[in-house]
Amino acid sequence: MSRVLTRFDEFPRHQIGNTFDTVVDGSQHWSDGFYFTMGDDAGRVAWFMGFRLHLNNDVLDAFTCVSSGGRQHNMRWSRRLRPRIDELECGPISVEIVEGLRTIRLRCDSNEYGQAFDLLWEGVCPPFLEDHVQVFVNGRLHSDRTNYDQTCKVTGWIEFGGERVVVDRWTGVRDHSWGIGNQTGGPRTTVIAPPVQPSPPPGLRQ
Repeated sequence: MSRVLTRFDEFPRHQIGNTFDTVVDGSQHWSDGFYFTMGDDAGRVAWFMGFRLHLNNDVLDAFTCVSSGGRQHNMRWSRRLRPRIDELECGPISVEIVEGLRTIRLRCDSNEYGQAFDLLWEGVCPPFLEDHVQVFVNGRLHSDRTNYDQTCKVTGWIEFGGERVVVDRWTGVRDHSWGIGNQTGGPRTTVIAPPVQPSPPPGLRQ
């Protein structure tokens, strides 16, 4: 396996003897990412978004959903994670960590789904770190996950269904989780992204 440096490797925060391009657990259900949800005080608009890196499957995916006026507006994007692992972008959606544990900016350019947004999420309190949870089923590690949650005030705008809605300090909650989840990534599967280059043939083992 070729070793790859990422921008995070510049920081002295390594937890294993490899680069940030890899994780220590080989599970195909290991992932790391965000979930955002918000709504206006009148209850007219509900909005949420997911953004996850599936490091052992070499996939990054993102989705949004807007519910308003009895209708739901959805979109989903997916791309190969590497070699652009440093870029928190998926299709027209991007995540910018302005200040860790405090401020995040979400953007989406106009696209064929008719959705777009530019949202600044600012924490109104420190994140709440949930208990680290490990679940074993029949002696096998089934989930191993950490979450933290943060209440935020959200400003900016969203577009959907030909309408632009100003987001004026709406209440939002964001979640960041990583590890092996019970549900994240769908049902148990052996499917992963095909290799960019085929593996070399095995050598003689004696």
